[in-house]
Amino acid sequence: MPELLTVQQVDPWLQFNPYIVSGYRPRMTIRAALRSFFGWHNESFNIWTHAIAACFVFYLTLFPPAMDPTATTTTTTTTTSVGSGGAGGVTAMAAAALPSYGRRWLGTSNEHLAGANPTTAFRATCLVFIAIFICSVVYHLFMPCPTSEVSYRRLMNCDVTGVVLCITATSWSFLYRGNACSAGWTSHAGFGAVLLSGLFVLYCVLFNATCGAIGRLKAIGFHCALRLSVLLWIELPKVQSQGYHQALHCHAMSYVFIALGGVIGGFRFPERQLRRVTQPQPASSAAEATATSRFWRWVGRFLVSSEEIDYMWNSHTLWHYCIMLSTTMMLLGFYYDVEEYELARC
Repeated sequence: MPELLTVQQVDPWLQFNPYIVSGYRPRMTIRAALRSFFGWHNESFNIWTHAIAACFVFYLTLFPPAMDPTATTTTTTTTTSVGSGGAGGVTAMAAAALPSYGRRWLGTSNEHLAGANPTTAFRATCLVFIAIFICSVVYHLFMPCPTSEVSYRRLMNCDVTGVVLCITATSWSFLYRGNACSAGWTSHAGFGAVLLSGLFVLYCVLFNATCGAIGRLKAIGFHCALRLSVLLWIELPKVQSQGYHQALHCHAMSYVFIALGGVIGGFRFPERQLRRVTQPQPASSAAEATATSRFWRWVGRFLVSSEEIDYMWNSHTLWHYCIMLSTTMMLLGFYYDVEEYELARC
């Protein structure tokens, strides 16, 4: 592993977060970047977390969750027969096994919708998540390889494409399994809106050379907001009419984690706050230190060191943690969408 650099020593297009001051890899070849997968630098946790997440989702692809649909219900019934000529009734108590309710759980459904049964759709959703995690690993692993800002933007577009693909393709569960009692056209209309939005965002991000970080944030934020609107349009009537809310809660929590990660990244938390209070201050400024600055100095002294901020606990690493939690909630939302779809009675 070559000697690591500071933020002032790397290429200008890699200096987008000046509060991460150390741990940068020098410019290297693709082969050297591959070897750095096992090295220790400020992108190590970003690479490892999503590589581990990809492996876990791949396991779910091979072994999707399944439940036993053969459960039966036993009840006691009372029958009364009335004889002819006014004879008294004879009452008999018998335990009768009701026919099993054919719930089409994951792994057992033969019903096809949009060309796939729930098991196939669940595996396809897992493959989408694997794709976004692989795109993220590729981006972070080969960041030192581009020799110009143009080539770096092409590499970054790989990561952006994975994000937009994930937002669009994972809408399948709530669009076609979100509400069994909704009209068929609502699912197709929602899918069309999400698909057109995804294509528009990809066009703006990939083919617009003037689209910077703020532009990408606005475009992807618009896409997420539209997806959330379609989700509520499909799922809320189910909650109100049938009382099934587990899937909606999981989908909502996935948005909470995404929003939390976005806020953390936007405020460069916590590296921005820690760097500001740890910089040398004039004596007059030190005397006027507020309670907030004293708190952050205490955090930087006793809880998180400067190296830990650069390597493990900076805003982008926390964003990766939030994405993993959001992915977990999306998969749970898919699972409960299928379950509640089969339980629905219209």
